[in-house]
Amino acid sequence: MDTDSVSTNEASIPIHVIVFCTIHSGRIDAFKAAIGRVFDKVRDNEPGTQALACYLNADETEAVVREVYDDSDAVLAHLGNVGAALGELMATCTMSITVLGDVSPALRAATAALQPSIFTEHLRV
Repeated sequence: MDTDSVSTNEASIPIHVIVFCTIHSGRIDAFKAAIGRVFDKVRDNEPGTQALACYLNADETEAVVREVYDDSDAVLAHLGNVGAALGELMATCTMSITVLGDVSPALRAATAALQPSIFTEHLRV
């Protein structure tokens, strides 16, 4: 592959977050309520959030949350905004978090306790 022709314009690369959730037994209703509160807060207060979606498997034991933000500052704003609602959500499931993009040192520090897997973009077309 000729990587010289592949775009690497970092200024326009959003931060993608993928959260894999294993919902605790008997907690699906609490999970749905908590994720609903998170989405309400995002919808009302986060202009830097480009996309937020939640997907459930057929038996509602697992979920995937897909998030897209303008940049690291938008993710930090998200974390500050959802605070308590995120804590409620985390009480209903076990999370594994993957972050894709050019993550700032401040975002790395703010998310260290969550132990996300962070991947920096290598190639893009």
